[in-house]
Order: sequence, then C-alpha cells, then structure tokens
Amino acid sequence: MEEAAVPASVQAVLAARIDRLEHRDKAVLQAAAVIGKEFSAAVLGRVAELPPGVLEGALRDLVAAEFVYEQELYPEALYAFKHPLTQEVAYGSQLSERRAPVHAAVARALAEQYHERLDERAALLARHWQAAGERLEAARWHARAAAWAGSNDPTHAQPHWNAVRELADALPETQETVALGLESRIASLNYGWRLGMSTEQADALFAEAERMATDTQDTRSRAFLFSLYGAVKGLSHGSVRGYTTLARPAIALAEASRDPAVYLAVAPTAYAFLCTGEHRRVLAICDRAIELADGDPTMGAGVAIACPYAMCHGLKGLSLTNLGELAEGARLLEQARQIAREQGDLEAVGYYHQWSVTLAYFQGEPETALRHAEQTLASAERNGGSLARANAAFVLGWAKQMRGDWRAAIDSLEQSLAIARECGAAADSDASRLSLLGEAYLGLGDAERARALVTEGLELAHARGHRPDETHASLALARVLLRCGGARPPMDAALSRALELARRTGARVFEPLIHVELAEVARQSDDLDGHDRQLREAHRLFAEIGATGHAGRLELQLTVVT
Repeated sequence: MEEAAVPASVQAVLAARIDRLEHRDKAVLQAAAVIGKEFSAAVLGRVAELPPGVLEGALRDLVAAEFVYEQELYPEALYAFKHPLTQEVAYGSQLSERRAPVHAAVARALAEQYHERLDERAALLARHWQAAGERLEAARWHARAAAWAGSNDPTHAQPHWNAVRELADALPETQETVALGLESRIASLNYGWRLGMSTEQADALFAEAERMATDTQDTRSRAFLFSLYGAVKGLSHGSVRGYTTLARPAIALAEASRDPAVYLAVAPTAYAFLCTGEHRRVLAICDRAIELADGDPTMGAGVAIACPYAMCHGLKGLSLTNLGELAEGARLLEQARQIAREQGDLEAVGYYHQWSVTLAYFQGEPETALRHAEQTLASAERNGGSLARANAAFVLGWAKQMRGDWRAAIDSLEQSLAIARECGAAADSDASRLSLLGEAYLGLGDAERARALVTEGLELAHARGHRPDETHASLALARVLLRCGGARPPMDAALSRALELARRTGARVFEPLIHVELAEVARQSDDLDGHDRQLREAHRLFAEIGATGHAGRLELQLTVVT
C-alpha cells in the first residue's frame, strides 16, 4: 500500500496507542492493516490463524477502542478502520520483511474465501502478491485482472498489462515469462489505439514483441501483433498507409495459422482498407470471417475486440453504406449492435451507433443521426477511452451540423479535436473533423475560417491517403467556394476530384451529393437547364441508393421549380 504523509504528532499518538495493545489485539490490527481499509472477518481469521472465538474477542476489543468498526454483518461480517490514518500507522508499524509474508497470506486467504469470484478480485490479489515480492504470481493475477476489465474498461485494463510487462521482464526467462511478456505487449498495443499511444512507445512494443514471437515461431501472436500495431498506426497516429501495410501481413498470417478463431480476431483490421476506400476488400475479409465463424458469435473473442463476429457485420454494413447499399448497410449495423449487446461488447455497440450517424448523413436523416450520436456518447461515457470520447464528440457535432445547429456543432467538433490531439487518439478522423468544422463555420457565415479549415482537412486526407475523407473534404471545399462567391475553376476542380474519388472507390453514396453541388454551380452560372438536369440526376441517385430523406426534400424542391 502507499503510505501517505501523516503529521508526526498524530502518527506518534496512534503508534503509541497501537503499541499499548495486548499482543493478540495488536497482531490482529496489523494483519487487518495489510488486508486493507476494509476487511472481512473470515479473511482476517485465515491470515491471523486464530480460532473464531479468539478472533471475535480481539475484534470486540478493537471496536471498543475505536480502531475499527463493524460495517455490516450479512452476508458476511465486514469491518473497516475508523480512520485511514489508523490503518496507515498500523501498516507502517510492521517491518517490511514481516509484511511480505502477510501479503502472501492475504492473497491466499482471498483466493480461498472468494474462489467463485476470483476475476472480480484479481486486481486486489495482484497487488498483494506484488507486495509479497512474488513477481510471477503477481504477473499472473495482473493479467487476469486486465482480462476481466477487458475492452469495455480500457483505462483500468492498460495499467495491469503494463505491470505484467514490467514484472515478466524482471523475471528469469522461461516459457511462461516469455509468454506473459509477449501477451502484455500485444495487449498494450490493443489498448494503445483506444487510449492513445506515442509513436516511440508503439514502435518499441512492436519491435520487442515481434522478436519474441519470431523466436518462438508463434504465428498466431504475430498475426495479432501486426493487426494491433497497424491499428495504433492508423487510429492513434493517422497513418492510413502504415495501417494498410500492416493489415496485409496480419490477414495473411491469420490465413496461414489455419485457425478460424485467429482469422476472426484479426478480421477487424479490415477497417484499414475502408480508410483507403477499398470497400470490396473489406467485404471479402468480413464475409470470410463470418463464414468461418459458422454462426458462433464467441469465435475469436477477446483478443482485440470482445466480439469480432459482430464487428465483421458492422464493418460490412459500413462498407455497403459507402457503396450505396443503404438499406442493407442499415440492416447489418442493427444486426451488429444486437449481436454485440448479447455478447456484452458494450464498447463496440458505441461504434455501431457511431457508424449509423454516417449512414444517417447519407440518408439525409438529421434526427436519426442525433439519436445515434447520443447513444454513441452514452457508450463513450461508460467506456472512458480517448478514442471513444473523441469519436462521440465528433459524431455529435456532425449530427448537430446536419440540423443546422452551427454553434453547438462547432463546440462538439472542437471538443473532439482537443481530445484527439491531447491523447493521441482517433487520428483517422482528423480530416473529417476539420472539414465538418469548416462547414459549421460556413453556416455561421465565417467563410474565411471555413475555407482554411476545409483546405487543411483536404490536404491532410490527401497526404494520408484517406480516400473517403478526401472525397468528403473535396465536396466540402466546393460547398464553401460556392457559398462564398469563389472562382469557378476551383469549384469545378473540387467537384471533379470528389466525383473521381467516388467512382474510383465505388463510393456511390457520394455521387448524388456531388450532383446537388453541380446543380448549384449551374445555377450560379445562369445555366437553368443544367441546374434542373443535375438536380434530377441527384434525385434519381438518392432514390436509387435509398437516401429517402435527401430524395424527399429534393422532390419538393423540384416540384417548386417545375
């Protein structure tokens, strides 16, 4: 335990009171102090090795002396120290070499007393074994505590994996310590993309783990390693090309393992190809994983994503959305949410709500977008990870922008940018954040600020090779230029680039939006026939892909024009 600074006079008084206790009572108080601020009579009895009657007598004396108090009797007798200082002084009154075996005794007693709920108490057991100087046992329990926290609580899981790595590295090299060291590095990368991780730390973890996995000829771990290092590169550092460079060997290694569970666990790395606009490749990877799972939602669970089976449905839905199959995309995203809920993958439920905001944008359904954004935010607040929080603020800003609530949109998008930059997370959405922020400033009438932000987003997306974001940013730039009286050639260039990217990547979902802006270009050029023709083409395409909100509004506009 950590010893807080205690005023010397108070410490002396407490130490004197404790020293005056009978030997039995003093021993019981000191054993209780090792257990913690709260302790059960059953665990204390095992540690103190006293008969029930003798222990009860000691506890009565300690309660009467106001060192401890009875907290509850049912379902078991629980006690607590009257004041934290009492526990600290009682703990510190013991020699460290005496405390170590008591910590070990506490760990054994806890394991025996709560054998049916060990996962819940794994973190406590790890701390006691570590204080006992039993590094290997502590590493085992830290790993168990990290697994128990899981992806739904990354802020608690990551420190445990850090402890596993430090403890394993300090132990003699055995098969078990090498395996723990490798697992901790892979897991740290897994939480790195959720919480943010520096380039230097990620590179070091990858290099160390790759050496360990190669030395042990562990194909399975190498597949996980490439996948998760790629996720850090893409999501924390914004390197889309680095992400896809690592995703390819990850998928190849998963195939080479001939283990369906490994393939399922690695399949979510297909998100890298979504960032480069390779939607058909995403579909191929997800379809292969779903086929291998053969209806088993638990296959490949817990390595990177709690339920990769659900994630494959979600990624497939998002890719189909980009390809213009909105109804099927919506069905798959809802299916992914349902599977994830059933499997307890609450973190990923937030992702599927987030991707449904993207879907609602292309459908032209602002209120639906807002509902999903609020669900994304609720999920992020439970999860606490930097990626989840940055993305929640991002889609909330996007939904508010769709509704024309410009100031609220700016506040949410700037919050998202701040979280992403401070924590080094969610960098894959940097360009979209900037483009949407620019469009929100355009809504407020600040054309200069809007153009600067959208241009920055466009340049970033192009430099990183993020094709969907570059398509969106090109479209956003055209909107800014059109509404602030820009010259015709830059407008044409931006829309031509957006259309070229949409067709190259098969992202039909952008095409009707581009035709809406081409209609505005024609109107500003007094080309009324061109304006009407582009609007009708946009309406046809909206209807074709199932963008009912956009199609309905455009139909009203065409009726007025006619």
